[in-house]
Amino acid sequence: MSGAASRPYDVAIVGAGPVGSLCALAHARKGARVALLEANPKASQRLAGEWLHPPGVQILQDFGIGLDTLPRSAAGRGFVVFPDDGSEPIVLPYVNGSQGLACEHALLVSKLRDAIGNEADVDFFTPARVGAVEDGRLVYTSNGTVHTLDAARIVGADGRASIVRQSLGLSTEPMLCSRMLGVTVSGVSLPFEGHGHVLLGGPGPILAYGLANDCVRIIADVPLDRWSRQDRVGFLTESYAALLPEALRPAFVEALRAGQFHVAANQLRPRVTYGTPRRVLIGDAAGHYHPMTAVGMTLGFGDALALAEGGNFGDFAAERFRATHVPELLAMGLYEVFADHRPEAVAMRHAVYRGLRTNPVYRERTSRVLACEDRSALGMGLAFFGTAARAAAVEIPLSLRQFAPRRGLKIFGALAVRLWWLLRWGLQLRRSRREGGQNDDRSLDSLARALLHSMPPGLDAAGSGRPKDPEAPDASPALESATAQLLSLQGKDGDWEGEMVWCPMLTAQYVLLHHIIVRPLEPGRRRRVLRSFERTRLEGGAWGLHEHASPHLFVTALVYVAARLLGVERDDPLVEPARHFIQAEGIVAIPSWGKFWLALLNLYDWRGVNAVLPELWSLPRRIPLHPSNWYCHTRLIYMAMAAVYAHRF
Repeated sequence: MSGAASRPYDVAIVGAGPVGSLCALAHARKGARVALLEANPKASQRLAGEWLHPPGVQILQDFGIGLDTLPRSAAGRGFVVFPDDGSEPIVLPYVNGSQGLACEHALLVSKLRDAIGNEADVDFFTPARVGAVEDGRLVYTSNGTVHTLDAARIVGADGRASIVRQSLGLSTEPMLCSRMLGVTVSGVSLPFEGHGHVLLGGPGPILAYGLANDCVRIIADVPLDRWSRQDRVGFLTESYAALLPEALRPAFVEALRAGQFHVAANQLRPRVTYGTPRRVLIGDAAGHYHPMTAVGMTLGFGDALALAEGGNFGDFAAERFRATHVPELLAMGLYEVFADHRPEAVAMRHAVYRGLRTNPVYRERTSRVLACEDRSALGMGLAFFGTAARAAAVEIPLSLRQFAPRRGLKIFGALAVRLWWLLRWGLQLRRSRREGGQNDDRSLDSLARALLHSMPPGLDAAGSGRPKDPEAPDASPALESATAQLLSLQGKDGDWEGEMVWCPMLTAQYVLLHHIIVRPLEPGRRRRVLRSFERTRLEGGAWGLHEHASPHLFVTALVYVAARLLGVERDDPLVEPARHFIQAEGIVAIPSWGKFWLALLNLYDWRGVNAVLPELWSLPRRIPLHPSNWYCHTRLIYMAMAAVYAHRF
């Protein structure tokens, strides 16, 4: 191990991503001597944040970072939400014409590092893998040599698995909420130029934005339980391609099939602490959220700038908690509402749609919070609870109109429970922040009860992470064996033959239909049908729905008539016991479907058949008794009966 560096630094920053690089630049321009350390020079090429909201863009401009010269970048004007109900897109422009920026992550990092290269007070160490951190000193390895470095303050800007965070005894175990798949397509454009497109309706939301005039980045959110090694490309193609604008679909599918995509994990960790005055956490090292609202990099830039301004560490932490709390809540809440398919989440989602469409104040506040410009926790809370109230106000009367009051009450109850746990989380989070984040177990448990989709059951006892998703079993051998068996049973003409043994009713109806349409069965089939009737008889000579059923008048009557139509005499041993059973029960007691079949054969008067009106299908579908709401078999059978009933003969 080498000796300590010849001169101590004012600040040592671990991690030279966008936030760490800006932090180094901000401190240097305040006159501090800065050491910036990066373990992996190629880390910037991974799939990571690429959207900056207007405050983040303004920070870069204030530091003289030339954004106009970035080759793969585009101005961001706001967002467009494409609802899952197929209704018109909802445009959420930035307020007062302010602009954000969509820029390829690696190019933005490169631009910031170029600016650092012009700062005499910044020493950039790479590759430099930090192995140990303590107050005033860190140890790092570079090209196989171990070094120590002294600094009055050490800043962790090294992301979710921060070594600085670990040195404080804080957990860095991942709390996965989903996977993120990134695809870049060229030669295409989006419907709303300069906007981030949020497309809903799939297993997870999609975020798409332009990086240049003809280049589009597509980020698909994939739930953990849908991320399987088996036919992953097929699942992604079927589940997400149809949601994209038509011009993007072919290029998206082609990129998937060619394996030209990147994958990253989406993790969730609310900000509980910024560390200590001598070991400070900023950016993702302090907290991170689902990237759909793209607040991560903008909030990280705010951390870096506020820390460089100096002053009391407690004031810095308090100010950053105030600045990040509302965007943090929106990031977690919007993802939960847009991605969850539980009834209460769907009700909230539709309430959000209505609010964004009809309420300009609601729409503007949402845009300001998305842009990290609105810090009003009270305003955000009122909007959030107001949305929940509007969702309940719509769902409960709707359920009553649909004669399903329990559904409305369940939605109301589920919303109330979630809001209760969200309130508990807020109170526990405040307490945990006062304690320096050391006892965050209870707040995370409360949050998990509110965010059932983002944080499903599976967190460990400490709430620090989630078990790794199990490897999906390989079903290939079973599939191959099943396919081989099925092919061995296939006939030369491509069909499969199997004996219908469970219900003689269907065989009887087959015979009745052939008689009605005047297509007699050929002798060989007639013989096999009668043999089927013989073998499916119950003890006593009648028939039931299956071999273990009791005698059934409906089935017995249809089989008796079918056998007689096939030429069996009334005193034949096959049907004579059935005739006595029918006479004892009384044919009038047969269910309505049986009466319908007998009427078709002119064996029962149509006046005794319950009417089956085809006009029912002309009624509005919102009526609960509309046939489209019936069970599938019932619906299809009555549809055919209605068509025939209109032409009784």
